[in-house]
Amino acid sequence: MRLYFLRHGSAVEPGDWHGNDHERPLTDAGRAELRAVAEGLLRLNLQLDAIYTSPLLRARETAAIIAAALNLSTITAPEPSPGCNLERLAALFARDPAARAANALLPAGHEPDLSALIGLLIGQGNPARVAMKKASCCCVDISGSTSELAGNGTLVWLLTAAHLALLARSA
Repeated sequence: MRLYFLRHGSAVEPGDWHGNDHERPLTDAGRAELRAVAEGLLRLNLQLDAIYTSPLLRARETAAIIAAALNLSTITAPEPSPGCNLERLAALFARDPAARAANALLPAGHEPDLSALIGLLIGQGNPARVAMKKASCCCVDISGSTSELAGNGTLVWLLTAAHLALLARSA
């Protein structure tokens, strides 16, 4: 299985937002950046089976922009929300037959969880250090069972929003 972890784009800063943090939206610049990221991902021909998104608005908006470009729909799920860890990711595969049967999934979520997840997936006994900047995407191949995830991943690539935007312009 291949997992494409996507961090949400630039959102309104917490200090500038007066509502519930779960409803904190992307900025206009964040949406524009994600449209370029989506074009870059489109050029990579990911062959995704599904996009799972955290229920927080900024992640849902991120997933929706990517899904529109890739002609997919999104699935809102608790697993990619803040606090996601290997156990919660394994729970997604355990409860969702479609996720279990998929070849390629894209979870759209948050930091520091994504970096920690990727680090545990690709670390051999010790977590690897990974930095997921806003709107970046990381591809990890998972070998073996989705119930035993720790150390069963291989980093394929990690691309920032700037890299993906360059890829989109290189037509």
